[in-house]
Amino acid sequence: MDTDQVPPRNISLPYWTCFFLNSENGVYPAENNTFYTCRIQMRYILDSECRIRDENLHCGYWICVIATVAIALLANFGIFTNILNLLILPKSLQGCSVKRLMVLLAIFDLLVSVCAIPYAILLLLITGRYETTYVALEAFKTLSLLFSLGRTGSIFVTIMIAIERYIAVAFPLKQWLTNKKARIHLIIVLIIVALVNLPWWLNKSLERNEMFQATDANGNYTSDLSRFPYIYKSSYFANKIYRKFVLYHMLIDFASPFPLLLIFNGLLYRSIYISNKIRQTLTTSQRREVNAAKMFSIVALILLLCHSVAVVIFITNQVHGVTFRELQFFQMLAVTINASINFIIYYAFGKSFRDEFWTVVRACKLFRNKMEQAAVTPASSTMGTVEMGVTTKTRSARQK
Repeated sequence: MDTDQVPPRNISLPYWTCFFLNSENGVYPAENNTFYTCRIQMRYILDSECRIRDENLHCGYWICVIATVAIALLANFGIFTNILNLLILPKSLQGCSVKRLMVLLAIFDLLVSVCAIPYAILLLLITGRYETTYVALEAFKTLSLLFSLGRTGSIFVTIMIAIERYIAVAFPLKQWLTNKKARIHLIIVLIIVALVNLPWWLNKSLERNEMFQATDANGNYTSDLSRFPYIYKSSYFANKIYRKFVLYHMLIDFASPFPLLLIFNGLLYRSIYISNKIRQTLTTSQRREVNAAKMFSIVALILLLCHSVAVVIFITNQVHGVTFRELQFFQMLAVTINASINFIIYYAFGKSFRDEFWTVVRACKLFRNKMEQAAVTPASSTMGTVEMGVTTKTRSARQK
């Protein structure tokens, strides 16, 4: 059959495939009158070329390199500090109703910090066409999903804690979050996080690119798509089901957390302000709840600021149909900052956290001293035995 008689067929490519491709109109022709299309165009803010070490790359790409270095440094700090958070929070928040949720927040932040380094490096390498193998693309897919899981978990746990802190401070006489209720709310948060992330796991698959190394009559690549041996393609779920509620999902994942954090953090600040006026009438346990709320309000404020980058990306996607690659790296950097900074906030504003931290430090020093003593003691005992043996032999010789 003549290809001119075949009706044109448009196949929509998923977000990450489009992120790696360059095209003026987002259309990539294939065989049999088939066209791969990108709904969102990917560009650099700094679109001119920069020549560094005999390489001509977009200036925006080097901005992404700088962002990746910053992500790596912050993520290493976040791994260390979130492990400390997991050790210290259960003891420093003893008797506080929010303890389990704060520990869960540290777990999600640790997941973000662990995934951030390889995720950012692979994104940089694939975008620069330095690595396009199946293993690299599959690893990137897995890391992006885990990073998204940690990001979403951190956001919705923070919203839940903001609600809990507001109720604990605004209604101090009501113990609404018992241990049983805390477990239920924990399960609810985990279910919400799983449901929000489920479409990301189901909407794409990594497949062989039938257009790989396709050339025209002059030997040039037919499109930028021809440079990749494997590409992400939309799954059956994405084409038949997800497309019907994609906007609602994007609103829940990227847009809705911003106003929710704004509302509940505002309510939390108001309740703290009122509680400070009647501080003298509060019991010790109620003061502890207010102090925990003060500390956590800073955590929620930092998350609000860091999440604003995702809101900007969402707006540019929906209004202008454009995503700037530098903003994607800045969004990853903002998420990594949010996952790494909580330890500093806890230490600066939480007296019980500081006290418990130094208890852990002293315990580590004591453990290290004991290990050093254990390493030195056998050698000292051996030296003593040798010296005693020499002394005994000397005395025997003198007696003779």
